[in-house]
Amino acid sequence: GALEDSGYEVKELNLITEDIPESASLLVSMSPSSDYTVAETAKLDAYLEKGGHAQFYFDIQQSEGLTNLYSYLEKWGIKVNDSAAVEQNKSNAISLGGSMALMIPEIEQDDITDAITENKRVIAYFPYAKTLTKLFDNSNNISVKPLLTTSSSAYAASDYNNIEKKDTDESGKLYIGILASNSQNN
Repeated sequence: GALEDSGYEVKELNLITEDIPESASLLVSMSPSSDYTVAETAKLDAYLEKGGHAQFYFDIQQSEGLTNLYSYLEKWGIKVNDSAAVEQNKSNAISLGGSMALMIPEIEQDDITDAITENKRVIAYFPYAKTLTKLFDNSNNISVKPLLTTSSSAYAASDYNNIEKKDTDESGKLYIGILASNSQNN
């Protein structure tokens, strides 16, 4: 894949039966479909407490069953919402015809995002992203900040199967990518 072509060593990991290697630079969880066990979140905690890094990507259609993982992320100041960000600003979307569009998030300034913005790169999500809530700015050495947002013209569709805007849907700038970091591990 693209990561291997860039010189990265990529391995699949089963947290139920394996520990996260201390040499791992990054743990990526792609669209988890089953909840993490208490033992798995303990392994994740041990890895992150030693300065490890993790990224989580959620399937927009996954609306239940990840109770332990979502609770774990809330300790890090990130709440995963059951809503889809729908971008209405045409300059923040690339139309694919019909109602389908690639969402182009606004990129907030951070060391992590500097290379993207300096090289004038674009990040696209196809076609929707789960919205996130930042629960706090700083707490117990954990700092939380948005990295990817929608424009202020977006709204959070509460029903993924019918994304038409409802009066009860939250609207405005929405978080779709949030960074949480432990200052003790920097």
